[in-house]
Amino acid sequence: MPHFHGGLTADDLRCPFDKTAGGQLKASNIVNLVLFNLTWFACVLGGSLIGLVGVAALLCFSITQGTWRADGALAVFLIVVGWSLDSVWVAFGVLDFDSRFAPLWIGLLWVAVGFSINHSLAFFRDQPVLGALITGLCAPLSYLGGEKLGAVVVPEVAALGVISISWVVLFYGVYTYAGTYARDPARITD
Repeated sequence: MPHFHGGLTADDLRCPFDKTAGGQLKASNIVNLVLFNLTWFACVLGGSLIGLVGVAALLCFSITQGTWRADGALAVFLIVVGWSLDSVWVAFGVLDFDSRFAPLWIGLLWVAVGFSINHSLAFFRDQPVLGALITGLCAPLSYLGGEKLGAVVVPEVAALGVISISWVVLFYGVYTYAGTYARDPARITD
């Protein structure tokens, strides 16, 4: 197996989906990815009520996968921390949702992320530094995408760097925790 700088092997750079023994992508992770993206659009375009339908779909998915307890714990943690962070960004003028706090649909997006950590984002549990960096780099894209769709105003694009840094720190912890938790299969399945 070829080694890359830093001790990485080609196996360390595998596809971001868990693979079955036959090397095929797990269909369940693709389903989760599609549900997550539909939920993102539902929240951004339709608000809390429509977004709740997407979150319900992700919850049903999690139940069918037998991971609802682990996914639910991540979802609860992320709605509290993520919604609070976004509300801090509103207070400091980094984001403008035309309200004093982040809207409920932002909390639903954080719940959707929680229901994706052990599925379409599972690759990052074993690569928390890489996952945190990629997630942090994607943070501005998510907010700028929301701005293009009229869901949020980003008054100063450069301020999104602060959000990126906070996401790197947050998601390093989330991926590390989820990876540690996932190493004990009895803890991740119900």
